[in-house]
Amino acid sequence: MALYLLADNMLWIGRVGLAKINKAKWSEISYKLWLYALIMNLIRDAYEIFQLIQIHTSRCSTYPYLPNYMEFKDQLPSDMLYNRLRTILQWMIVHKDVTLDTIRNGCDFWIPFSSLGYVNLSPGLVGFLGVVSSLLGMIPIVDASYKLVPS
Repeated sequence: MALYLLADNMLWIGRVGLAKINKAKWSEISYKLWLYALIMNLIRDAYEIFQLIQIHTSRCSTYPYLPNYMEFKDQLPSDMLYNRLRTILQWMIVHKDVTLDTIRNGCDFWIPFSSLGYVNLSPGLVGFLGVVSSLLGMIPIVDASYKLVPS
């Protein structure tokens, strides 16, 4: 992330006219470093989720938010899907810090990914993802319980 910020500041210096730089080159470097940082953040989020599941499975024989398959053996497929989605939502509410960070990083991921040309997203969608990410980034400032504390 520090390298991304360095490249982004170099780009800013060029745009305000303090130095003459190759803006296209620095812009691409900046987006690549941002994408790399976001991939690392998403890997950290996956690690956090894995750690939480490990902690809960070691404390009790069945994970309280992920029911046993045997509980679903007599249910219709639609009921099974509903119950699975409900338990995932319960888990997301209990672990709101990891959930928020994962969603924010997921929204941010598509911005440099699109800017580098790996996927073609409309400017409106990229702007929407940026707004969602920014709003989600403000929540931990307002409520510290949403701040992700690494394990």
